[in-house]
Amino acid sequence: MGSIVQGFPQLSEAVVEVTDFEGDYEGKLWRVREEVMGINRTDEHRWMATARAYVVVSDRSVSKIGYEKFHGCSNLVKVTAPFVEVVGEYAFWGSHNLHHVRLSSGVVAIPRTFQFCLSLEVPAVSVGFELDIGVKGWIGKRDPTVSITRFSK
Repeated sequence: MGSIVQGFPQLSEAVVEVTDFEGDYEGKLWRVREEVMGINRTDEHRWMATARAYVVVSDRSVSKIGYEKFHGCSNLVKVTAPFVEVVGEYAFWGSHNLHHVRLSSGVVAIPRTFQFCLSLEVPAVSVGFELDIGVKGWIGKRDPTVSITRFSK
């Protein structure tokens, strides 16, 4: 058992590298999410993070992360997908532990892509995103993650 940090066992780190998207995942991103969420998962821990997962999508055939593909993925900490050009609505919604996202420089991200990803540190640096804190979330409170949008700098 790992060491105890603030009442929780230390989370192991894992890298999920997608190099053969069609062969390994049958061309389905939900299978990548399933692998990430399954790391160290038990029924007892089904709603909490059980690992710190880094997803690296190096397969050039993956150009889109669609609607809700990594929705609520509590194990997801970092995503690197340099060939992704479109990210769908709610793609990472509620992935509370997501800290860093690196996508292609011309990526188009729909508003609400990163809603409730409250740990994000580097979207602005990696792909030219801008945070607009004037938009209200679905419960009527200001949520800067609602409108992370791309602007030319």
